[in-house]
Amino acid sequence: MSIFGRCCASPTGRVIPGARHIPLHLLPARFEEIDRSRAVVFYCQSGARSAQASGFLCGKGWQEVYNLAGGMNAWVGKGMPVAAPG
Repeated sequence: MSIFGRCCASPTGRVIPGARHIPLHLLPARFEEIDRSRAVVFYCQSGARSAQASGFLCGKGWQEVYNLAGGMNAWVGKGMPVAAPG
């Protein structure tokens, strides 16, 4: 599974460990960097921008594309691991 954040870090300065980061506005130019053979999960701070990213890839024919519901807000709220960007 590949996990992609919409930017280099959330406003809180935390990211999901191991995630790659592609800003939403660069996704149309960089989506081919994403491995089509693996499931993809997008996240952002709240889940809104990552929903757009998920929709974009689905529109390009990806089959296993997911949006992290609630984004980093939900992730952190459930006590899941976070890391500093970089």
